[in-house]
Amino acid sequence: MKLTKKSKEAFENWLVNDSVLCTVPFANHWFYEQPSSMQFGVYVDFFESVGLDVEAIRRAYKRGKDYEWSVLNIERDEVVRSGFSDSRLSARESAVSSANDYFNEIVG
Repeated sequence: MKLTKKSKEAFENWLVNDSVLCTVPFANHWFYEQPSSMQFGVYVDFFESVGLDVEAIRRAYKRGKDYEWSVLNIERDEVVRSGFSDSRLSARESAVSSANDYFNEIVG
């Protein structure tokens, strides 16, 4: 789960200045050494701070694709990206990647 372009720049600025981790010395380096599940939670907080709700949840109704992920534009109350994955990790990665792409599109 890696962010790119404006999304990465905004995230790293938020991480060291506005997040709960801002008191951690070298927060940027520390963050990237954490397990993906911990990174996902921090990404969720970041994207919420910029108006995007990022989810990756288990749904039992899709055999083989049991995990649903989505990105919601909170202000417009609109799902802007969504899909299904075969694992929790894959759903998290897809959600963050899609939020990253969408953020980069709208910020330019």
